[in-house]
Amino acid sequence: MSTTKPQTVAIYMEGGSGNTATGNDIQGFDAGVMMVNETGSSANNNRILSAEAVQVFAQAEAAIAAAEMAELERDRLASLLANLKAESGRPGYAKKYMGFVSAVSAHVGLLPVLGPLFDILGQLGG
Repeated sequence: MSTTKPQTVAIYMEGGSGNTATGNDIQGFDAGVMMVNETGSSANNNRILSAEAVQVFAQAEAAIAAAEMAELERDRLASLLANLKAESGRPGYAKKYMGFVSAVSAHVGLLPVLGPLFDILGQLGG
């Protein structure tokens, strides 16, 4: 492991022992749960969403909010995206991703904006 500390770290433990980090939802940092010289420290059930991923989700949210379509359909796409974000890094992500892509593909006007994000979103699975 590199000893160079990233600019932003969600949880950082250095030295000591008996430290734990469990059940955290870490979003928007360059690194999540970085331990140096730990003894007996643990990190369990942490979902880490990088700063880049947070930015991609924000771009997708903005594109959906600005899209010209019926409010009900915009709300449905926004809900699918929110569910996708909540599932990132988890086993059910691939299914949510495919459902989101399928729903977006029905809206030709969104494809130029969201299409380039599909590859990045596809990589955020668990």
